[in-house]
Amino acid sequence: MYVSFSVLPFGQYCAKAQQNQILFNDPVRDPLRIYGKQREKRMTYVVLYISTAVAFLALDIVMLKKVLNPMFTENIGHIMAAEPRMGAAGVFYLMYIAGMLYFTSIPALASGSVAQALVSGAILGALAYGTFEFTNYAILRDWTVTMVVTDVIWGAVLTGVSAAVGVWVTKQLMSV
Repeated sequence: MYVSFSVLPFGQYCAKAQQNQILFNDPVRDPLRIYGKQREKRMTYVVLYISTAVAFLALDIVMLKKVLNPMFTENIGHIMAAEPRMGAAGVFYLMYIAGMLYFTSIPALASGSVAQALVSGAILGALAYGTFEFTNYAILRDWTVTMVVTDVIWGAVLTGVSAAVGVWVTKQLMSV
């Protein structure tokens, strides 16, 4: 027994389907199944974003405190702000992690490959951090080759590992 969408509004359709225990195996004709899949997909992306962000932030905080801040302070401390602009940093993290998901993690999750997330994440990280570092090296007098090499390698490692961790955690929690 099929209920036509043209006859009943969606709310009435759902009530009628539930009342008569109408079950469809055709997802095209079953909006409840479609909604469930969309909701599951959204939750998968939420888990992927959060797990990637936690890995990214945890790793980056350690590297910033132990290696990058001392190195940058030594070389360009005279042009650094007294206190970091946390709003700008927050915008970077939100956007960069969203970009990681779009370009690396979602395609890797779709293929089921943590290794793909690692490799494509490393490439994205080298490109993104390289853009920042090589531009600064090209135009700022006190920017050093050591700063460039260290940060580009760090960007590749950080992005690759964070993307891989996010995909792995999501596969474990969401049975993807």
